[in-house]
Amino acid sequence: MSSRRRFIAGSAATLGLGALPGTAAADAQAAPAAAGTGSAAAPTRPPNLVVVLADDLGRGELGAYGQKLITTPRLDGLAAEGLRFTDAYSTAAVCAPSRCSLLTGLHTGHATVRANPSGAQGSLTAADTTFAQVLRARGYRTGVIGKWGFGPESADQDSHPNARGFEEFHGYIDHGHAHQYYPAYLWHNGVKEPIAANAGGAKGAYAPDLLRSGRSTSSTATPPNRSSCCSPRPCPTLPATSPPTARTPPGRGAPPTRATPPR
Repeated sequence: MSSRRRFIAGSAATLGLGALPGTAAADAQAAPAAAGTGSAAAPTRPPNLVVVLADDLGRGELGAYGQKLITTPRLDGLAAEGLRFTDAYSTAAVCAPSRCSLLTGLHTGHATVRANPSGAQGSLTAADTTFAQVLRARGYRTGVIGKWGFGPESADQDSHPNARGFEEFHGYIDHGHAHQYYPAYLWHNGVKEPIAANAGGAKGAYAPDLLRSGRSTSSTATPPNRSSCCSPRPCPTLPATSPPTARTPPGRGAPPTRATPPR
């Protein structure tokens, strides 16, 4: 029996396919027009898509929105060259449910994950359709790098990113594990890979640096020349651990010294 969730997910997938340039629907509409003019319509190149999600980052914590104590030059640059939204809506004030809504397009009244885990890890199901699955159906290569946040911590299960439309994954599966900036391991697709530099509680490898290395994005850059990358960063969620050495953006003075980095 069809449920409302399945109906909405199927409708979202259909609408998503129709909204992208170069789809079969768009090609079908363009063909008669081209035939009538005697000229061939130039193919539309689908856009590459990058989604950056920063856990617990408030709008007032970016320079583009008035922040003066910390520097966010790259995000400020994106705002200056693109659009800056002054009115926005989030489906939840915490990580897991807002991430679930972002991935599935469902508000928390219909979403599978509606709260941060206080016991058992919140998980996606086989009935949840993510935007990555919609893009895969359109021929995109897809990857997710960083905090997935929907356990359990095992491969070959419905809540794993590889099962929810992402071809390439590097990062944390579990919500609580993503609070560790010097983890003993990270996941690469279905493989749990130990980080030797962090063995025994050592702090030799800063996870955001490892995730920024680009090892997980190689497959998304191959033909058919359309890719989608979702990057849910663990920063600045608690415990907001700083890297071993301070980083000063080019052209900026040294940041203020603080015992705990501002969130």
